[in-house]
Amino acid sequence: MNTLQKKRKKQDKQSGKKQAGKKSNRISYYVLIAAALLLTFLLFLIARPQTPPEPGSPGAVGQARAAVAGYAEPKNFEARPSNKLVFQLLEDSADAKLSVSSYDFAYKKGYYLKNSQWEAFDFSETPISGSNWIRLQGTKDLIISRNEVEEGTDKAAFLAYACNRTASGWDCNGNKWMIYTLDVLKKECDKEGQYQCEGKTLKLCDSNYKLVTKETCSGGTACDAAQGKCVEELPPEPSLPCNKDSDCPVIVCIAVSGQRCPVNRCIDNWCVATGEGTAETSVKLATPGNFLELGENLTSVLSSVTGSDLSALKDGSITNQYGTFTYTQVIDLPKYAYVRYLKDTSNGAGTHIDDEPFDYLVLPINSTTQSTHVYNLRLSFSPALKSDHSTSTTNHLKGVENKTIRILGKNYEIMEAAHPAYGVIRMTLVPASGGEKIVLEDTMTFTKGAGGTVTIGSTDSSNVKVDIVTATDTGLNDSSSKVEISSIDVYYDASEALYVGKGESASEIADAVEGEKGVFFLNGFDYKYEGLSTDSREEIKLKPIGSNNYALAFTNKAGVHYDIFIFGLIGNSIILGQSTSETTGHALILSEARNISDEDFFLVSRNKYSRILQFRGVDSGNSSTDNTGTAKFMDTGTGDIIEAAYSGLKGNLALDGNTYLIQVSNDTEDASLQVDLDGSGAIGSNSVGVDSNNGIYTLNEAYITFPQANLMQITTPQDEDNQRNTIGVVMTVTSDAKLDISYVNGSFDDSGESTSASTGIYQRGDAQKYEGYSYSLADDGVSKAQYGVRALWDKKSTTATDQDDVTFWIGNSPIKAYVVITAEAPTEEVCTDSDGGNTVTVPL
Repeated sequence: MNTLQKKRKKQDKQSGKKQAGKKSNRISYYVLIAAALLLTFLLFLIARPQTPPEPGSPGAVGQARAAVAGYAEPKNFEARPSNKLVFQLLEDSADAKLSVSSYDFAYKKGYYLKNSQWEAFDFSETPISGSNWIRLQGTKDLIISRNEVEEGTDKAAFLAYACNRTASGWDCNGNKWMIYTLDVLKKECDKEGQYQCEGKTLKLCDSNYKLVTKETCSGGTACDAAQGKCVEELPPEPSLPCNKDSDCPVIVCIAVSGQRCPVNRCIDNWCVATGEGTAETSVKLATPGNFLELGENLTSVLSSVTGSDLSALKDGSITNQYGTFTYTQVIDLPKYAYVRYLKDTSNGAGTHIDDEPFDYLVLPINSTTQSTHVYNLRLSFSPALKSDHSTSTTNHLKGVENKTIRILGKNYEIMEAAHPAYGVIRMTLVPASGGEKIVLEDTMTFTKGAGGTVTIGSTDSSNVKVDIVTATDTGLNDSSSKVEISSIDVYYDASEALYVGKGESASEIADAVEGEKGVFFLNGFDYKYEGLSTDSREEIKLKPIGSNNYALAFTNKAGVHYDIFIFGLIGNSIILGQSTSETTGHALILSEARNISDEDFFLVSRNKYSRILQFRGVDSGNSSTDNTGTAKFMDTGTGDIIEAAYSGLKGNLALDGNTYLIQVSNDTEDASLQVDLDGSGAIGSNSVGVDSNNGIYTLNEAYITFPQANLMQITTPQDEDNQRNTIGVVMTVTSDAKLDISYVNGSFDDSGESTSASTGIYQRGDAQKYEGYSYSLADDGVSKAQYGVRALWDKKSTTATDQDDVTFWIGNSPIKAYVVITAEAPTEEVCTDSDGGNTVTVPL
């Protein structure tokens, strides 16, 4: 014990001892008690973290519109997405993710512009006890309503206030609120170049996703969105007699959300349109209890999409002289496709930044190791579609040619069904609504996977192939030869991996990579990637404090925020705890077998509740021989002094509903002690914070451990497959004798680029910042850990003697990746009632 510590112990003992004596000494007794209380209060004030002065009001709203001198530029303050606040079609709100970082303190309140007024909000992190300030970083996910911002007039504006401590005081960006603004885009439509009818008015979706009027149809004509023009207005179809429902034609229409689609029923021997069913246009890759995780195979969540998912894939049928042959439509999803965080080094045919890592939906190429299709659209006939070979005019298939087939919600006439040779079929499809013809030709129909040719207009697709699979083909003898078609498969094998960024669709990336149009067959369906989502994200940070110490910042399960010494450098040795000089320090004790000396730190952890305490000595009371007294501790998170009475040198420390046994070495003020660190009720050789047994549990129940004195590991909670991710930070000593981060490791993406930055973690542009997500790619049939932790390692510069810091973000559930399969709604048709006089149209 050093001189200063002995002096403090002596003062504590003197102020705490009871005064005996006569009544004449009673006034002196009370004076001493008051002085001790005052001293304790002053020490408490000194121990509390000093925070910046309170900020002023946010100022006038008009300054937000002009972004003038009333506010500071946003330094380390941003809102994502970083270009525009986009309100999607039919959505009433948009999400703005705010972050203010790299400051010593951030003010707990921020503001956003709501209906031309500043609206306050609280950042998600917990302020320091008794203050309005958050340590280091503030984050907030704001949901902005469509009617709160005015497009084209007010920008979406956000305010934050943050400060750094300087030698002369506080740097708070000139004592100004920082402002971050976003342009606002409210979509009126979601597909550029798409036409829409409003009564007789034809409108077009422009590049700003606004509907502009192209034409107003005159009398005698009707608006046709499919053709993008005014067409001749036709009289309503007459009602048809019937004996059963199947005698009535199928009505095809588009339904808006919550509206019913007409279906023909045979009522009183007439076909009558009744409202039933709905038209679905998208399906998200998620099922109850099974969502898509970062790095997880798409097919582990959903292997295929059917008519029960998308109305464009409803069953159809072809009727000929042999009967009615029903077919189902299915889109098989790619076997090796994941959402990953990496760089698109091929640059997506010019659509991506090739030196910046992002999260992408990655669709595979067709290779010997990963043989798979980007998609496989399959029409399956059950029973197989039966027909006759005919040579009466040409070699064709009677019973197939001149029939109508419905694919992806649109009608096509089979203008030609050529059968020029055994095992060869060529089908020419013409859209009923007009457009380019499609030719499907397979010269090996008896071999699945041979890869026939798909021609759209006059262009043969390089990478889109077809299999027309026959169950029977008895040759070319007129009438006596039979051909039975069991399935038609159209599939796409990419020439290189496709990287689909947030907000992008796979079809646009495929068209750019292949240099073709309509790579996704008939433009009737698509894969869209909508980004990653993290619920209730918490932050864990490791940062330098001077040359010889690193501090760990985290929040425990009880909501207490810690910013505590965790690694120290004494001489050339790295310790767990705090370095106070080149030769001395205070250890962080993790083993029950070790003695805890005055000023040492120790970890207690049970039932996922963890605290880091500092031993503040023993008050032996009136006697130093009765083995009765009080042990004192400080919670390094709250700063509170905690006392635990002992008798017979044993006592109990109660925290978070758990009890930890303490054993004092002797009944003197310089005593050491041992603690039942895991709350088992006994002091033995157990350890905490060394392995998975009672580490430092965080707010979201990740746990932090220290398997070695220079290694910190963070392990996530379990995902839905009972898997975890573990990431680690290894400490080192620089050439100029500073404590520093050697590297960050863990289950980052397999294709990480830099061994100097740890495999799987990516450098962001030219900055010395490396970023990655922890996960393991799931091989076919093999469950891997995909919980997902975002890591940002700031190396500061290329100089090896600069001390780094690293930040981790962990949600209270695994990172979710949102992939949506979309299809155009079935083509709109006009439906008539039984009298033939009223038109029933359900619009898009």
